[in-house]
Amino acid sequence: MTDIARFRVAKLAQSVENVLGGNGRPIFKSANLLWSELRPWEKDQQAPIFEQDDACIYALVRNHGRSHRRDIIEYIGITKNPHSRFYNHAVAQEIVKLKGTTSLAIAPVNFISGRNNIRNRDMALQEIEHILIWAAQPRYNIKKNYTLPGLGKNRGHAWHIINGGYRFAGQLPIEIIYPWMLFIPGRNRALRTQES
Repeated sequence: MTDIARFRVAKLAQSVENVLGGNGRPIFKSANLLWSELRPWEKDQQAPIFEQDDACIYALVRNHGRSHRRDIIEYIGITKNPHSRFYNHAVAQEIVKLKGTTSLAIAPVNFISGRNNIRNRDMALQEIEHILIWAAQPRYNIKKNYTLPGLGKNRGHAWHIINGGYRFAGQLPIEIIYPWMLFIPGRNRALRTQES
């Protein structure tokens, strides 16, 4: 088994924006997520209401007294309509019924446009959701925890995701660059020594 600590991060450019494809355009699509503060979801009650009308990513979070951790992200999902999403959401209802308190946070996605244009917004949201699931490993996202983001019948994009707002006790990375390259360097003997 190869120890991950032996790997180095490849330096492909000075910044993510400068990693260019053959057409001279940035390879990585950029998305900023601004997470709301947690809103409690009381047992036997409707989901908390947010002032968000557009598609967003959401996280269901649990806290209970005997846990050694706090703000445990149990589920990450996407919705096109935050007002009606949770009326018939079996997994969400299951999480709310567990011991402890359950809360909900949402994050509208701000896509950086221009040369780095997003053509299919729905697919982009699914890719970002999947990458966040891989980063946080929520217990109730069973299928996507075991599938590599961007694989399947539709090819995925390279993403630079910036998470702002609520921090979930540090469980979500501040920035994610997916995919990137790790490597174990070999001994570089390319330089010739000067013979006297």
